[in-house]
Amino acid sequence: MRVARTPAGVRVDAIGSAPGRGAYVHRDPACVAAALHKGAFASALRTGMAEEELARLRDQIEEALQAT
Repeated sequence: MRVARTPAGVRVDAIGSAPGRGAYVHRDPACVAAALHKGAFASALRTGMAEEELARLRDQIEEALQAT
């Protein structure tokens, strides 16, 4: 699954080709949890992420995982 840093913020990239810096994570919930816990998305995307943004990203990822 690709997560992208766009001008609108950090979002799940459902189509995998959104413009902006991207980071990939396995669709395994354990991998996603580890990446969120360790701050891997903020590091890979070279951005700071507030708790609100992390919570929103977590929700988007959970929705994407349920859709597959």
